[in-house]
Amino acid sequence: MASDSIRQGRELRQKLTNEQELVIDYLMQTFAEVDSSSREEWIALFKKDLDPDRELKIWMAMAKAYRSYCDHHPVDLATRKEVYQVVLMRSVMEGDSIWNYLELNYLTLEDAKEIEKAYPFDPQPIQVYDE
Repeated sequence: MASDSIRQGRELRQKLTNEQELVIDYLMQTFAEVDSSSREEWIALFKKDLDPDRELKIWMAMAKAYRSYCDHHPVDLATRKEVYQVVLMRSVMEGDSIWNYLELNYLTLEDAKEIEKAYPFDPQPIQVYDE
């Protein structure tokens, strides 16, 4: 399948639980500086997941890794965006392969590896399904 033929799937559920929406609100607040998606966009994305609880756990781990660095280092917005990219890439890729796809402009490699280690799960590659 060519990457240019990949498109987002349809919503798989009518609504999310109140608890799931509270988690989404936390994630949206955590990543607000680096992801300008609206609450409706966040919710719509999780409605498309086969297992939204699994995805929310992944995103919570990403938020923990992001905050563990940003809350303890004086970083500007450009650096926060790079931290977000490291966390996002780490959630879908094995450690050293990240550095083949991610160019660091603000973080040192040591800082990026610190962020990477703060993400506790094995990578979960994005799954693509034919309809």
